Amino acid sequence: MTYEILETIYREFFWIALLFSLGVGFFGPGNVAFEGQTPRHQKWYNKFVNFVSGATGWLAFYVFITVFLANNGNGLSSGHVLLLIIGVLGIVGFLPKTLVEIINSMRTIIENAAKKLS
Repeated sequence: MTYEILETIYREFFWIALLFSLGVGFFGPGNVAFEGQTPRHQKWYNKFVNFVSGATGWLAFYVFITVFLANNGNGLSSGHVLLLIIGVLGIVGFLPKTLVEIINSMRTIIENAAKKLS
């Protein structure tokens, strides 16, 4: 049963991904703001970022499904799990916010390390 569901998703993947990416683009929860943006530009920028996030998530999910079907679920590694996590975050619309938070955390760590070294 799982194989038939995955096979159907695989066959109709482009249309499913496009429809849901557009949905995430217009109604996605990710909100990324930059200095100097007007509210109107920020609104359309966030719609574009959410659409790209959704498309990226569906692409990662597509690669994961392709590998899963080719290997019958055998030989999956941590890279495949990472693809699945990126896919899920992108599909539900949290990929932009997650990436911004990871980058901000790394910047904070680097700044703290630089202060301690100097």
